[in-house]
Amino acid sequence: MRILMIHASSFSFRVTEATSVVAAAGDVPDEEKQGSSGDSLVCFLSVEKRDEDAPAKVVAEAREKILAHFGQVKAETLWLYPYAHLSSDLASPRMAQKVLAMMCDAFSRAGGVASLMRAPFGYYKAFDIKAKGHPLSELALTVTGEDASEDADEDPGESKAVA
Repeated sequence: MRILMIHASSFSFRVTEATSVVAAAGDVPDEEKQGSSGDSLVCFLSVEKRDEDAPAKVVAEAREKILAHFGQVKAETLWLYPYAHLSSDLASPRMAQKVLAMMCDAFSRAGGVASLMRAPFGYYKAFDIKAKGHPLSELALTVTGEDASEDADEDPGESKAVA
C-alpha cells in the first residue's frame, strides 16, 4: 500500500462523477459525497496488487504507522482518502474497496482517533487542502505488511500503537 500523509489546517472534498470502478464501491449516500474538516491528517491511500496476498497484515502495519504519525502531528481529524494515483500496480477494485473498508474498521476499533472520516471509493473528487508546512506535515510511505505484528492475520483492529 502506498500512503501519502499531509497534515492540513483545512481539508475538503466533493464527488464530481463516478469512475469506471464505481460498481465495486456500491451505493454511497449523498451525505458521504462531500466532507470537510479543520486540523486533519489526510491519508491518501493506494491499495496495490501485492497487498492482495496478506491484506490483514498490510492493514495492521498501515494502521500502526498512520496512528504513530497522527499522534506526532496531534491532528484532530484523520481522513482516509482512496487515491489510486500513487501506484501503477493497483489491486483489483473489489480488493481495494475491501482493504479500505478493513482500514476504516481497524481505526474504528483501535481507538486513538476522535474523528475518523473517509472519502468514497470509485469516484472522481475535487479537493482543497491547506498543508501546514512544518517538518512532519508531509510523509510518504510504502507498507508491505512485513513489519506487522504476528497476530495481524487475526484482527487488524487491535492496536498496540500509541495515538
